[in-house]
Amino acid sequence: MLRVLAVLILCTTIVSQAFAQGGADPRRVTLDRLAKPISVDLEDARLEDVVQFLGTVGTIDFEPMWEDDTGREGLDKDALVSIRASNLPILSILERILDKAAVGFSGNAWQLTREGVVQIGPKGWLNEYSTLKVYDIQDLLFQVNNYTTVPELDLDAAVQQSQGGGGGGGGQSIFQDDEEDTGPQLTPEQEAEQLIDLIVETIEPSEWEDNGGDGGSIRYWRGSLLVRAPDYIHRQLGGYDFWPSAVPSMATERALSWRERTGNTLVLTNKPARVPAAQTPPPAPTPAPAPNQP
Repeated sequence: MLRVLAVLILCTTIVSQAFAQGGADPRRVTLDRLAKPISVDLEDARLEDVVQFLGTVGTIDFEPMWEDDTGREGLDKDALVSIRASNLPILSILERILDKAAVGFSGNAWQLTREGVVQIGPKGWLNEYSTLKVYDIQDLLFQVNNYTTVPELDLDAAVQQSQGGGGGGGGQSIFQDDEEDTGPQLTPEQEAEQLIDLIVETIEPSEWEDNGGDGGSIRYWRGSLLVRAPDYIHRQLGGYDFWPSAVPSMATERALSWRERTGNTLVLTNKPARVPAAQTPPPAPTPAPAPNQP
């Protein structure tokens, strides 16, 4: 009887979780699981075993890009990894492990598929899973006029007009110079080219086709950027609108640094809002001692 009751409770829990996540983006579900804090103390552990351990602990579906007999660059299953971490999100531990297991010039990365699977491996392999996205940048191309000359106020003309009395318009202007000089302005195409140069120089520079890589291409068209790239590059450009604030990421920190240095709002950072610390009220004043009564 107790066994039947336990099975019923387990089935009810699974069904409840399925209904709760039924309408959720599977990528968001995966990121929530990657946010789970764990503690590890691994010494010379096989990379394959470490990946399986993280997948089991976090209930995460990993798709590792292992090296094969063809000689293609990939993750080495037998690579030894040592890591010690206390109460860190699985994602932070995963990124550290990928850095330790990096082979070759491009390094390793992770990205999400539409089904919420976490692909891990060399960037050159992940580049094969590219998608096209359109980024509206019209707000970044807006230019504010810069007036380099300021008209001077002619006080004599102002006094004469005030003494001459009222009546009728058409009086002489009290400003000696009404000429406006906005200075040279760039065309939207030139502004977009500057933005493209900034992106390919700061976000995965070696992976863009313009720099000799095979990871991404970027073009400007009528107020938008057309970017064909894998998910790990799109993540640094536009972020995830479903990114949990509790998950720190090296890629996100790099995107934050890029935005802070350039002021470019194209990168949608998901930095959690900083909640101001509660202010401690000042201590109540100590009441003066009552005078001695006669």
